[in-house]
Amino acid sequence: TMSIVNLDDVKMPVDSIVVEMKNNSDNEATFGEYYNLEKYDNGKWVDLPYNDKIRKLLEEDGVEMVFNDVGYPVRPHSVRRYSNRTKAYNETLVPGHYRLSKKFSYPPYPTLKSDTAYVEFEIR
Repeated sequence: TMSIVNLDDVKMPVDSIVVEMKNNSDNEATFGEYYNLEKYDNGKWVDLPYNDKIRKLLEEDGVEMVFNDVGYPVRPHSVRRYSNRTKAYNETLVPGHYRLSKKFSYPPYPTLKSDTAYVEFEIR
């Protein structure tokens, strides 16, 4: 399961979203730095665009958005916190209903065995 730790701090301006991941299984799970942000708009979830500076770098300058390819473990029956920095979205985050998703992988590694956890939250 995944929950927002700094829920009272998720108001404008948003610097980071801290999530707590609880592994209730008997197996270790791993996650990386990558996350996805979506906003609930007109009855559906829509990927949140990057801010203008990042979008310009991606579209006009041929730069690519990258995340470090690391695996952070969440041990069986334990909890781990992780801070997701929101700087790339800082101009597009406005008050509303959002969800953050993270992908988790399970042994044996490397594997295609994975799952995605979602957590919804409001920005005031």
